[in-house]
Amino acid sequence: MARKGRPFPDPETGEGPNRPRGRADRLASLLAPARRASDLPPLDDAALTQVLKVRINEAGNAARRAHWIGGRLVNALTGQDPEYTQLSGRHLHQVFGLLGLDTPATVKPDHQYRVRVDLLRDALARLDARAKDRPGTG
Repeated sequence: MARKGRPFPDPETGEGPNRPRGRADRLASLLAPARRASDLPPLDDAALTQVLKVRINEAGNAARRAHWIGGRLVNALTGQDPEYTQLSGRHLHQVFGLLGLDTPATVKPDHQYRVRVDLLRDALARLDARAKDRPGTG
């Protein structure tokens, strides 16, 4: 099922789903240097698979919480969304490469972007298929 909406900000206007969300952003900014350091190197397929699984799982947890008022409050405070999750520009570039998409020039490796979860699921499926096609795996 295709989702409507941009997976990344519009390169012309910069508008898109990447607006700051939630008060937890302040806490996240304190932890940002460590997260940025781990997000900078390109990942091998196994590590990228793990990152995508974690991000998809976070969105799934947000979707389960969204069914009741307390869960929606938790989602608002933590900035989590059932349909979007955060990914570094470096890893977003790798995901776009897997999907055969061109990465917009406005995507910077050291920035965080909100990405549609369905795109991450597609990329994960392609990573799994690529792992099965390799000799000695699967």
